[in-house]
Amino acid sequence: STVTELLSSSRKINVSSAALWECRTSAVEDLFDRYKLYFDKYDVDKKGVLSIDAIHAIIERACDDRPRILAIVNLVDAFGSSKSKELNLAEFTTMMNYIGEAIELMTPYAAGDDIDSDRKISSSGIAAAAIKLYERSKRNTLDRVEEKLSHINSIITMQGVEVEDNNNGPNPMDPDFNSFCGPNEMRYLALVSHNGMKETMMKFVIANKNVLRKFCLTGTDSTMRMLRRVFAGDDTVMFGPSCASGPLGGDAQLVAMLCREQLGGVIFFQDPLDAHPHNGDIESLLRNTKIYNIMHASTTTSATMMMHTLRSGLKNGEPELLPSFFTTLQCPSVARYKNAQDKVIMERVAHMEEEKVDVWIDESYSSRGEF
Repeated sequence: STVTELLSSSRKINVSSAALWECRTSAVEDLFDRYKLYFDKYDVDKKGVLSIDAIHAIIERACDDRPRILAIVNLVDAFGSSKSKELNLAEFTTMMNYIGEAIELMTPYAAGDDIDSDRKISSSGIAAAAIKLYERSKRNTLDRVEEKLSHINSIITMQGVEVEDNNNGPNPMDPDFNSFCGPNEMRYLALVSHNGMKETMMKFVIANKNVLRKFCLTGTDSTMRMLRRVFAGDDTVMFGPSCASGPLGGDAQLVAMLCREQLGGVIFFQDPLDAHPHNGDIESLLRNTKIYNIMHASTTTSATMMMHTLRSGLKNGEPELLPSFFTTLQCPSVARYKNAQDKVIMERVAHMEEEKVDVWIDESYSSRGEF
């Protein structure tokens, strides 16, 4: 295939770089494979990148016109992610796709116009057009992202949640829903917050109460009292045991529940700007969330994402999205640790057996008076 044929194919499939990598339609896969063949041909030193000279040669062949070197530099700057003035395969694929779109838009008869059909298209002009199309696409994407995030930023930062208004959750992403299982069919969800994060935790609970009420909730003393206040009058909410305050052993109690396979997840809002007298218990709790591989969120952002996952799993009947609430998991390194412990025990047992034999021999000779 020639570069021009590849560009002709790309004009039929207007996809972004992410789609080229992840979309699994046969048409996109075929286009990507053909781009890769051309990439490999010009990647003569097999470093996985194309130099400005290689890209210059490709554009020249595609447009049958020698582009200005500045136009190629601008292309590499626009589509490349590093300062090395090179393009990897993903960047090259994205660039070629937008060049194909630029050629389509600049071709006089692309819309059925036969006037000046023999007019030559400047390769430098095509490069500039491709950059403009790419930048416009990025701006449109960022605008869409900003629009999507506009109503959740206040939830993540907890700036737009009123503590006193507890009747209607302010989170538009937290409508009520039916769960495929009840709170008593899952392990507890623990909520913990330091003094400097108490108000943040309360706002988070109010903003996500329709997801949280699907779980049996537990936590340290003051957080549990806050939960009972937020869910006052809601008889459907189930509460697990209330632990002591953190400095009085509450975090250690949660560790014990974790080890007894009673916890499925922990939301722990720590105050990073304050010292804590029970730091050892805090570290123990965090370490055991890793050992038992349960769901754990320590910031409002990660906790908000956790809420989305929990909602999706419960609403759509997908327990695989929240496995630690149903089964016991472990950190992958636990198996290696247990194997090492078994080896230590076996070596110790073997050593003890050797000592027993030596003692028996000594006693045997001693009884016969041979010492």
